[in-house]
Amino acid sequence: MICSAGMSESRDVTPVSKEEIDKLAATWLSALQPTLVGVQHKIVQLIDKQSSIVDDLEKQNNLLTRVTDDVCLQGLSEQLSTLDERLFKIMREMTVINARAKILTVSGFLIVLTKITHSIEKDDRSPQGQWYKLSSRWGSHNTHGTVEPRMEKCWQECPGNISRGGTEGCPSNRDAMELQQVRRREALLRESKKERELQREQGLIAKPTSPTTSLSTKDN
Repeated sequence: MICSAGMSESRDVTPVSKEEIDKLAATWLSALQPTLVGVQHKIVQLIDKQSSIVDDLEKQNNLLTRVTDDVCLQGLSEQLSTLDERLFKIMREMTVINARAKILTVSGFLIVLTKITHSIEKDDRSPQGQWYKLSSRWGSHNTHGTVEPRMEKCWQECPGNISRGGTEGCPSNRDAMELQQVRRREALLRESKKERELQREQGLIAKPTSPTTSLSTKDN
């Protein structure tokens, strides 16, 4: 028994057959079918929108990743450029340091050479020092303490330079006089040495005795 709505229990309800119920259900289904189809379409549209949203999110994620990579690469490139600048500065400083070291080495060598030259010039006791002193004023000397051949030739070709006050390319009068004095000293030394040797050979001068011989003669 099916009771209709709003009817009291005291009233009798007319029974409804199964066929009528099936007809009523079919009527409801036919009425609700368009609505169900619309809902189904909306669900499909929502699924499509969801898939499009997912695609957009993936695209944005890829774009964000690219931007991040670009920013990282830009930062790395800036750091590399900074490192290149620092390396260039270091290389330039190293070049300057090497150049200064070479200059200091050459300067030290020149200073030592100048000191040696001054020590030779100040040593007037040896003939080499005198020859060096005279010839260095004219810029023509060698390591043996003798005058170069062109300077000797100039002295031979200019015998009157003392009276003339010097000629172009020749030493001054002072240098000429000092050079002649040195020559005279050496010539006198050679002549005196030869005379002594000749006198010793002739027996005019006794040969120098050794210290042991002189002591033995004193004891006797």
